[in-house]
Amino acid sequence: MLRRLLSPFALAVLAFVALPLEAPAQSDPVAVFRQAIDARNRADLAGVMAVFADDAVRQDGTCTPPCVGAAAIRRSFEQNIAERHQATVLAAQAAGNTVTARAELRSDRFRALGAERVITNFTVELREGKIVRWSSTQDASDAQTAAVQAARAQTGQPGSTPAQLPRTGEAPVPSASPWLVLGSLLLAVGVGVVRGARTPTRLSGGGRARATPTPNRSSDGSAIAE
Repeated sequence: MLRRLLSPFALAVLAFVALPLEAPAQSDPVAVFRQAIDARNRADLAGVMAVFADDAVRQDGTCTPPCVGAAAIRRSFEQNIAERHQATVLAAQAAGNTVTARAELRSDRFRALGAERVITNFTVELREGKIVRWSSTQDASDAQTAAVQAARAQTGQPGSTPAQLPRTGEAPVPSASPWLVLGSLLLAVGVGVVRGARTPTRLSGGGRARATPTPNRSSDGSAIAE
């Protein structure tokens, strides 16, 4: 009797064990992006770094030029947290391992430039559930964001465009030093003086001036006629 009861149970266990195991589901890229945003909002630096790969690259207003590697990215997010950086995700979608998103950003840095918030567009790439590239650009079509960009350009903060960039393949021309200009003027004056001293005096008739001979004098100082 017991054997009859155990046989169906044993068959069921064997059938369950024989089922193929499903591969673990990959991380949702949008969820990983939101995890990073939420961790920064609550000043959780360890939580932010938990979703970044060791060889990740960050390029945005904080990282100009780009921050490469975990150590540099960690310092950049430390700066964001110190500036009380807060982000509100307005929209986010994924295409494969790439996330594109739009968000409102608020921080002491933006408030110091006269704006309560700016609008930023994100592009974030993932590999095996970790962020490998984090980049964002500000939306200049938004009035407050455009005002921040103009203020940055005036103060020379990162993200502003220099007044004049050298053309491709040309090195920027350095400005002349005041000491260099003064030295050049003194050199020019000196050359002119030397040239003037070497130029012989000319007579009105076009001939060269003859040196006036010095008269011979006697021991008592009177001139001796020749």
